[in-house]
Amino acid sequence: GTVELMCHPGYVDDALRQRSALVETRERELATLCDPRLPERLASRGIVLESRSLPLAGALTGIGR
Repeated sequence: GTVELMCHPGYVDDALRQRSALVETRERELATLCDPRLPERLASRGIVLESRSLPLAGALTGIGR
């Protein structure tokens, strides 16, 4: 089946804290998504990332390399 993963990765600063309630996990999500071990870990579990528009997903799966 297909599962859609939704996250809000990013760096947190005072301006973001004032505009968004989604600040607690942003930097941890960013670190997880940028971890160079992530593609191998996903592949070892049979997980395939697909994206038609997100550059990050393309970078993780090697699309466009």
